Amino acid sequence: MRTSLIGIVCCGPLLLVAPAAASSTPGAAVTTIKTIQKASAFTTIDADHNGKASIGDYSVAEVIHVSPKTGKVIGGGTAICTQINTAGTRFDCVGEDHFAGGEIREAGRFTLAAGFRLAVLGGTGVYQGASGELRGTWLDTKLTRARDVFTIRKG
Repeated sequence: MRTSLIGIVCCGPLLLVAPAAASSTPGAAVTTIKTIQKASAFTTIDADHNGKASIGDYSVAEVIHVSPKTGKVIGGGTAICTQINTAGTRFDCVGEDHFAGGEIREAGRFTLAAGFRLAVLGGTGVYQGASGELRGTWLDTKLTRARDVFTIRKG
């Protein structure tokens, strides 16, 4: 379960085929992007070479984001998560996601739970100066799909 979880927690670079499903009022400072996140590649690194999951081991994941309305790919992302407890249930993660117009950078502490929250730290392009949060809700027990909601504030 830990392997699948980290693979999708944050976010992977992929070809963008459609604009992000964003909604924003002209002049408003908040943009919302809703996606279904799907794991596309994943690997775990045994940093201390002890043959078991332990503090300091890390995972690298690639995901795609699809529109919940159309099912088409609208972005992608990557995540790197480091295990921070002996039980293998808490991780410190950093990630990035690409959508039409730019990139969003996220980070935060992650636990094996029904959902997750990460801070939006900034971005590029139309997301330059962004802050906010990414909230995810797992859609399967293997933790390979999540419903993500990015709430992005600018200014």
